[in-house]
Amino acid sequence: MTEVQSPWPQGTECVARYNFLGTSEQDLPFNKGDILTIIVVTKDPNWYQAKNTAGREGTIPANYVQKREGVKSGGKLSLMPWFHGKITRDQAERLLHPPETGLF
Repeated sequence: MTEVQSPWPQGTECVARYNFLGTSEQDLPFNKGDILTIIVVTKDPNWYQAKNTAGREGTIPANYVQKREGVKSGGKLSLMPWFHGKITRDQAERLLHPPETGLF
């Protein structure tokens, strides 16, 4: 038996699982990995009204997106390449401004 997904509330952020070109002018095209925000829950549970990060709005298929998950509490931030732990401002500035000429 297939489990029916309950509709996500307005304001839910989701991530595109696949590319979607759209078939009508009301559709909101997007690419895999794009972040979209649900703005209206439609009567049809297979579709949402959503907005992309550029502010464009349109209809998206519910099965092409998944809820956006943040970093889980208890996650290992130390495993992330961008995490440097408890460092001073001076150390942070040195990381952001490498001493080599020509890097930006």
